[in-house]
Amino acid sequence: MKSCLTAFFGQHMIVHTHLEKCGGSTLLHYLTLLIGKEHTLDLRPFLGKKSAQGYRKIQNKKHSIRLLSGHFRYNSGWAKLVPNQHWLSKIISPLIAPSCRKHALHIASVRHPIDRLDSLFRYLKTRPRHYLYNHHIIKNDFDGFIQSLITSNNQLVNNGMCAQLAKCTPGANILDKAKKSFDQHYLAMVPFDKTHELANMLADVFQLPLVKEKIINKSEPTAKVIPSTATLLLLEKKCADDIQFYNYVVNQYPTKLLEAKQYLQQLIAK
Repeated sequence: MKSCLTAFFGQHMIVHTHLEKCGGSTLLHYLTLLIGKEHTLDLRPFLGKKSAQGYRKIQNKKHSIRLLSGHFRYNSGWAKLVPNQHWLSKIISPLIAPSCRKHALHIASVRHPIDRLDSLFRYLKTRPRHYLYNHHIIKNDFDGFIQSLITSNNQLVNNGMCAQLAKCTPGANILDKAKKSFDQHYLAMVPFDKTHELANMLADVFQLPLVKEKIINKSEPTAKVIPSTATLLLLEKKCADDIQFYNYVVNQYPTKLLEAKQYLQQLIAK
């Protein structure tokens, strides 16, 4: 099956839109096991200051990439996606540009927005060096954390999931745009707790060993926070489009995953 993999990824590339606290690290872990670390490029470590070592690492690896992952928007322009990171844009953009010889197969995992914010809050509490910590965590309980995000107009409480997946800024018709992106442009999109099912669908298609279900980033406190009624109502209003989109993906997911499997089988058979 190795020759089949080589032939397939000579023409195609999996592009993982990694949404924060939506199971993306776990999905990436599974996919790396299947596809190989040497063929996987996770852009997150390179989004800081340019380094000669980072530049060489990406340059040396870019032509062998079969899986590209990062906190970027769907098929977005890299210069806008990573401000002041033009060196990274210059290296990576040809890999996913419309003229690229490889066909991008987009995937993502999603999570209920309130659960996502709960997880993010608990995650940040143990990571004082995270860039969001000083702005939103210090002296704040969960309700204060949400108020701080709203005050700063953070995308996390402004239907950011839809915006990231639909390649647009929050605004009118963002829900419809996200649904269209899901329906027409994504090979598969899975709920937070179903990432292993997407990985094992790929394993089945390519006749690879199945992955064992695992959770990455388990170090955050396990006790879920209990938002006040006022905060809960506020989030249901602020994240209304994201909530509807999440429910849409959950309802469509089984059919979408089956269609993705059939599509991949057709591509392999060509």
